[in-house]
Amino acid sequence: MNNSRANRIMFFLGAGASAPMGIPTMRQFSKEFVEYGEKPENRERIGYILRDLNRVTGTGAWDLEQLLLLIRQAKSIDNDVAVNLLRKRLFKGESLNKQKFDERARSIGDQFETIERILLEYIRTRCLNPEMERAREIYSKILPISEEYILDIFTTNYDPVLENICNELGYDYSDGFYADKRIEAFKWDERCLSSAKINIYKIHGSVTWYKKDNDVLKFPVVDISKAPGINTVMVYPTELKEILNPPFSQIHRIFEKILFESNLCVVVGHSFRDNYIRNLFLDRLKEKKFKMYFIGGRFTRSIKKSSFGRTTMVSPITKNFEDVDIIDLINKHLK
Repeated sequence: MNNSRANRIMFFLGAGASAPMGIPTMRQFSKEFVEYGEKPENRERIGYILRDLNRVTGTGAWDLEQLLLLIRQAKSIDNDVAVNLLRKRLFKGESLNKQKFDERARSIGDQFETIERILLEYIRTRCLNPEMERAREIYSKILPISEEYILDIFTTNYDPVLENICNELGYDYSDGFYADKRIEAFKWDERCLSSAKINIYKIHGSVTWYKKDNDVLKFPVVDISKAPGINTVMVYPTELKEILNPPFSQIHRIFEKILFESNLCVVVGHSFRDNYIRNLFLDRLKEKKFKMYFIGGRFTRSIKKSSFGRTTMVSPITKNFEDVDIIDLINKHLK
């Protein structure tokens, strides 16, 4: 196998790449969750509290990152500097009023802790069941590229679309896991990355990844998130410090290496709001000899301009992912 960069194609997929398969984008996630909270059966424990949060912050239409950040700030009342300063200014020593204030503060924190748990479970549930017929239609036109080139596909998405469609269409791929027959699951091993014609790198984890003790496991079919001693392995918005820990640190190290070795990257549906990701691409563009096709629908040009300015090395494509002939795009570049 020829592993030279000329024989490899790099993809970087954001939320817009999974949107055609029914997975919400960042803004759609928050809109859906607010609507979910307004259902009569959820209004008391979610809807009314989110209304209060909206009134206090005046944010208007949240996206998922903003919503999760605000919920986490609201649940951290006991550790909030502003609340502690207010408590100190209002009360001297112990008093009945201070006791009532503390009880109310803890009650608000508990409410938002519940909402956070429900929101994270909502994200998992929505990502677990992509529309595979739509995925098959799109990726059956892309994965054949692996017959001639090695595909390095990096994605910030949690859903298992890529893995599922490779399995369904019979394409071998590597994603950092190997089958461990002793536990009837897949086990993480960094050495399993970059070992196939199609390499999938989930830089924010996946709904099918779990952690038990020191092992990172993958259960593609069974959801074991509620099993004792099990933690999910997903980097949610506002948790980007987690990329410093394995397995994310290992994946990001490879991402940076491949990005700076590649001369072509096809980016689909990423907003580049993550400073770390955007700055890596900006650094790569400074070194020249690099071409980036950016597919982002009607927002493509505005995102390209705000993130990368006027550089001609980034070519915006204003079509939706499902409407772009990726193979034709790559062939034009390689001619």
